[in-house]
Amino acid sequence: MSSTTGEPLEYSPYLTIGAEYVVLSISVTPNGYCRLRIVDDDGGSPGLFEAEMFTTSSDSVPSIWVSQIEDRGGLTIGPSRWLKEGFWEAYFDDSPAEMAAFEEDREIIERESWRIFQ
Repeated sequence: MSSTTGEPLEYSPYLTIGAEYVVLSISVTPNGYCRLRIVDDDGGSPGLFEAEMFTTSSDSVPSIWVSQIEDRGGLTIGPSRWLKEGFWEAYFDDSPAEMAAFEEDREIIERESWRIFQ
């Protein structure tokens, strides 16, 4: 669904409509706006996408996920290393430590997810 028009999307430059994606983390704002962190079709950037664009195909939760309630009431669920303040800023600034942590945790989440689909 388009966040601007509410109409079903027929094309996305980042994701394939109808494909399955592994959710790497979940963020919910205090007003209930929910976004899922997913790696796009190019396999590159772990972007945030509106949850309403997806349907759930599995209710399993990765073993490395933790939850954190933020100061203003938002909720984030994902690997603990990713929830540390400044993690994503450092990651997108190409910090080797954060990039390695992301890849390590992503591998665990994907390995656990694919086991479910088989």
